[in-house]
Amino acid sequence: MTKADKLLTRFFADPPPKNFKWKDFVTLMNQLGFTLEFNGRGSSHCIFYKADNPAVVLQFLKPHPDDQLKVEYVKKARMFLKSLGIGA
Repeated sequence: MTKADKLLTRFFADPPPKNFKWKDFVTLMNQLGFTLEFNGRGSSHCIFYKADNPAVVLQFLKPHPDDQLKVEYVKKARMFLKSLGIGA
């Protein structure tokens, strides 16, 4: 099982993980073909998009001060990925 498979399995575990790190989420999204882009104004607002389909966008907030994703954001990202046919 590759690292990408392990991250995807952990991300879609039931119940949703409470300790999923931001860097692991970015790695997972990159491995799924998404690019991370910040708004450029020093804010934590960012988007994940696919170069081949820029209309498919996930708007997100980078967690701070720690690097753990809140469960609400995990659920939001899971619904987004499921709508694209990715994950459980």
